[in-house]
Amino acid sequence: MKLISNKKGAENWVPADMPFLIIFAIVLGLSLAILLIIMNIFTTRSTQIPRNVEESILIERFYNSPNCFAYQDENNGRVYSNLIDLEKFKNKDIMDKCFHSSNYPYSFKFELEAPENLEKITTSTPNWIENSNFRFEQKNVLVYFNNKIKSAKLSIFIQSV
Repeated sequence: MKLISNKKGAENWVPADMPFLIIFAIVLGLSLAILLIIMNIFTTRSTQIPRNVEESILIERFYNSPNCFAYQDENNGRVYSNLIDLEKFKNKDIMDKCFHSSNYPYSFKFELEAPENLEKITTSTPNWIENSNFRFEQKNVLVYFNNKIKSAKLSIFIQSV
């Protein structure tokens, strides 16, 4: 028994659909190329590190690390983040322990509006260059002094070295 009764029709099937297949292959190839380009753009953007992330992490180290300005309870050793110990902030030697300027391309200067007598206390990293370009940020922080906690403003100046 013959399944295809018309040999002539069976022979003409491939050549008749060839222009459609060629156009389909071109459209499919262009679609895949455009899709890959779009995916590449989104992948590149999603893997880029935002510009100021390293600076932000370094800044947070200053008022969250017990080696820097963060208050550490002597009784239980607990470190209170976002709570600046005023005695540590006034100590000029703490900056050498806290921030090794040779490891980073940044320098920092901090001004704290001290709540005890409203004078500004300033400290900076050893590689800070006066009268040079800088970026400025300001944070509301808590300050520990005389067994009291008061709110204050911390001004942060950032230089790219």
